[in-house]
Amino acid sequence: MAVKRRGRGEDSVYFDQANGCWVASVSLGFSPDGKRRRRTVRGRTKTEVRDKLRDLREDIASNVQTPATYSVRQAIDDWLSDGLDGRSAATVTKYRHVLKPVAELTGHAALRDLTAHDVRHALTVLGKDRSSATVAIAHNALTRAIRHAEARDLVRRNVAALVGSPKGQAGRPSQALTLDQAQKLLKTAGDLKKYRLGAYVSLCLLTGMRTEEARALTWEHVDLDGQPDAQPPVPPSMAVWRSVREHGDTKTRKSRRTLALPQASVDALRAHREMQAADRLTAGGAWQDQGLVFCTRAGTPLDAANIRRQFRDITDAAGLGRGWTPQELRHIVSALCSCRGCRHRRASGPATCAARLPPPRCRLSRDPVRRSACEQGMPTATQVPLNTASAGTRHAFVSLLSASGTLVEEIARLAGHSSTRTTAATQQARNRDPRPARYRAHLRQPDPDPDAAHRQARRRQQAAHRQTSARR
Repeated sequence: MAVKRRGRGEDSVYFDQANGCWVASVSLGFSPDGKRRRRTVRGRTKTEVRDKLRDLREDIASNVQTPATYSVRQAIDDWLSDGLDGRSAATVTKYRHVLKPVAELTGHAALRDLTAHDVRHALTVLGKDRSSATVAIAHNALTRAIRHAEARDLVRRNVAALVGSPKGQAGRPSQALTLDQAQKLLKTAGDLKKYRLGAYVSLCLLTGMRTEEARALTWEHVDLDGQPDAQPPVPPSMAVWRSVREHGDTKTRKSRRTLALPQASVDALRAHREMQAADRLTAGGAWQDQGLVFCTRAGTPLDAANIRRQFRDITDAAGLGRGWTPQELRHIVSALCSCRGCRHRRASGPATCAARLPPPRCRLSRDPVRRSACEQGMPTATQVPLNTASAGTRHAFVSLLSASGTLVEEIARLAGHSSTRTTAATQQARNRDPRPARYRAHLRQPDPDPDAAHRQARRRQQAAHRQTSARR
C-alpha cells in the first residue's frame, strides 16, 4: 500500500529514532539570509505532539513567539529591569523581595507552560507565613510581570490574572496611642538636647503629616511667625508641597497643602533651628546646606531607617516600648484635641491643632472652600488645653476630627487624602462613623422640586414619540 505524501505547506509529524520521541515541525518560510525557519515540538506520543502542534499554530496565528527555554524567572527579571521605568530603587527592591519566594516555586517552569493552578499554589504557599498584604503585592507584581511578557508577544495569555489573591496571615495591626501615652511621648521628645527628632515627633503628631513629607520639608516652606497684624490674622504655617518620593512630589495632588502650625510645634521648631545652627558651626566646611528642616549633623537628608531607630529610642524612653513606627504618628490622636463637641477657633492660646490654609500665590486661594478654616470658622480642628481632654480615649487622627463634628470632606482636605473615599475607608477600618449623626441631615441634599423627575420622564417620552413619527 502506497503511503500518502503530505501536501505542500502541511506540517510534518514523524518519529525520531535517534531520540525515541515524536517530532512535529512547522515551516515559517525563509530568513533574510536564505535559511529555512522552523519551529518544532516534541512528545512521547503522536497524539501529544499533535496537541502541541495545534497550540503552536495558535501561537503563530496570534503572533506569539514563546521560546521553549523562556522561564517564569526570566519574565520576572525582565520586568524588574525593563518594566519599572521611573520607579525608585526602593520600589524595585520591594518587588524583587516579594517575588523571590514565588520565583523559587514557579521560576523554573517555562512561561508558556505556566497554569493558573501553578500561580494559585505558589501564592497559597506564600500565604502560610506571609501577611495578606504581602500576598496581594506578590500577586499584583507577578501579574504585571507576565503582562510585560504578553506585551512583547512572549506568551499568549496572562494566567496570573485569572486567579484571586488567597488570604495570608494576619498582619501587624495599626496602632494608636492613648491620650496619656501621647502626652508622655511629647514630654520625652521635648528634650531636644537628648533626642534630635523631638521636633519631628511633635510636628507629625500634631499635624498628621506623612513621614515622607516631613523628611523633605525645608525651612523655605516653614513660616514660624505668621502675620498676626493681618485681617484676618495668619497663623504660623508650613507648606507641605514636597516628599522624598522618586520625583519629589507628594503622594497625591490633593496632598499639596498648607497647614497652620500649633504653638507646641512652633516652639519645638524654633529650638530645633537653634540646634541646627550650632551643628552648622561645628561641622564647618563639611556642612552640606540643603535647607532641610530635619537632617543629619552634616546637613544631609535623613535615611528612613535612621528615622525609625531614633523614633523607637524616644518611644522606649517614654515607656511605650519599641513596637512603634513613625508612620503611626499620622494615626495617633492629637493630644491637644478634645474628643467630643469642640469647634475650631483661631490660632491663639496655649495650643491648637493644625488647620489647612490656602497655598500662597495660588489661584485656588480665592475659592472660599480653600481658604483658611480659621477664616471660615469651620470645625476643622480643635483648640483645647492638654488637661481638658478625656484620658484613655483611643482615636486616630481622622477619627478624632470626625468625632469633633468635622465633615468628612474637610477631614480629607486636612489629611491630604486624594478623595473622601480614602477618609471613609480609614474611618471604617476602625469601626467609626466618618460622619457624625448631627451632620448627616445637613449633608443630605433634598430634592428642591418634587415634580422634576416626572417632568424629565415626560420629556423623554415626547422625544421618543417624535423619533418614531420621523421614521414613519
